Amino acid sequence: MKVLIIDDNLAIRDVLAEILADAGHETDSAVSADEVVVKIRSEPDVVLLDMDMAGGGGLRLIDDMHDESLKRLKIILLRSWNEQVPRDSALVRGYVQKPFRSSEILDKISEVVRGEQDDRKAKAPEPKRRPDEERVEFGRSYMLFDDAPRAVYAVAEAVCKEGCDALIISVSREKAVKERVDNMDAEVFRLSFKRLSNYFDVYKLGTVIDRVRTFVESRDRPVVVFDNLDPLIERNGMNSVLMMMHRILTSSYGKKTSILASANPKMFTDKDAEILLNHMTDYYEPEEE
Repeated sequence: MKVLIIDDNLAIRDVLAEILADAGHETDSAVSADEVVVKIRSEPDVVLLDMDMAGGGGLRLIDDMHDESLKRLKIILLRSWNEQVPRDSALVRGYVQKPFRSSEILDKISEVVRGEQDDRKAKAPEPKRRPDEERVEFGRSYMLFDDAPRAVYAVAEAVCKEGCDALIISVSREKAVKERVDNMDAEVFRLSFKRLSNYFDVYKLGTVIDRVRTFVESRDRPVVVFDNLDPLIERNGMNSVLMMMHRILTSSYGKKTSILASANPKMFTDKDAEILLNHMTDYYEPEEE
């Protein structure tokens, strides 16, 4: 996903760029109005815009963006506690209050993009059960066709309510993951796109399989969480990721184990989803009334 950062504070731009790059997003930045005009035309998926840049210049930029060619623009505002978010602009899809946490930025982007997909009524695999029809339980595996990681974390907490050992596999920074699981004592296995020595290569799915097996065999009540399969699918292809999941799900560990995973439903054909659902329960949250 391409995210344009519009902020005249270099330190904030650098922090945002690092958060987004670590999550697998492509980033660009702009400071002056002239830069914004040029880079907006490259059609970023999401724009992060500081409201109070250059003494309120952020809001003036929004006024300049209302033409037919920019009607699909999605802007997330970065606001201070005392700033009012404009309610008369269709371009503004939400805001994050400063000072922000990295998880808040990533969750808001997922929420905005998911909202657009809902508006388009994208075809998703039909859920086979509602969560209130049968409570989640340790020892079963669950698939969430949902691109917002916070949902799979909520299910993980429900599975672990009587205690468990959790391993979270993610491309997000460990700090961001820890912020999402305040109620769980979890170990983070971070995958990297940068091929750095401190992290594990997102392209090496065999390493993921080995890490899962080592974790499961060394824990009494193991729960493994893939908070977002999308980056693995984008880099390795659907078939490779399905093979990885099949090996993990069908391995005989000699003990009860729960495997949880979340992914954007638009990436799956019915056949792809069916392969996972041979070994996992389709879980989704009902819409709030």
